Amino acid sequence: MEEAKKRCPYCGEEILAVAKKCKHCGEWLPEVETEVSHREIPCPICGESINKNLEICPHCHERIVLSERLKALRNRQERIPIVHHPTGSSRG
Repeated sequence: MEEAKKRCPYCGEEILAVAKKCKHCGEWLPEVETEVSHREIPCPICGESINKNLEICPHCHERIVLSERLKALRNRQERIPIVHHPTGSSRG
């Protein structure tokens, strides 16, 4: 019988559903899940919904620096869409 699995909310890797600590990133997992809307923000790079404590988006695999996570959280609270300009583009 195969054991139930889930994704780590910190690194996005697959782990056992009963895990207390992620075997991939070493983060301790929350015992009681809180309401999803309070834990998740849109990734400032790809826009997918992610845990607000992640350092790397499990969808686009880009590093999310603290300032970007805070901006994304603030934007979600103010309901302002995130507009992302490609890095390295020249301006006028």
